Amino acid sequence: MRYLNKKPFKNEIICFTGKSPYTRVVMEKIAMKNGARITKNITSATTLLVMGARPGSKLDRAFHLEINIMMDEEFLDKVEK
Repeated sequence: MRYLNKKPFKNEIICFTGKSPYTRVVMEKIAMKNGARITKNITSATTLLVMGARPGSKLDRAFHLEINIMMDEEFLDKVEK
């Protein structure tokens, strides 16, 4: 039997970019419910960028800083909504 981590994003500092299935506010609330802290900007402290369709300049900055990037669908698969 596989057990799901109740807080899959504990200790993660997440930033969102692009268009997602839910509004940005809803995505941020889902992330916080699952243990993450939210940042509006990509910095060296950011640990994960969640990317939707048509990402903006945050994607370039995340690549430059070698920050982990996850598609929004994968993010939603890992969380309790």
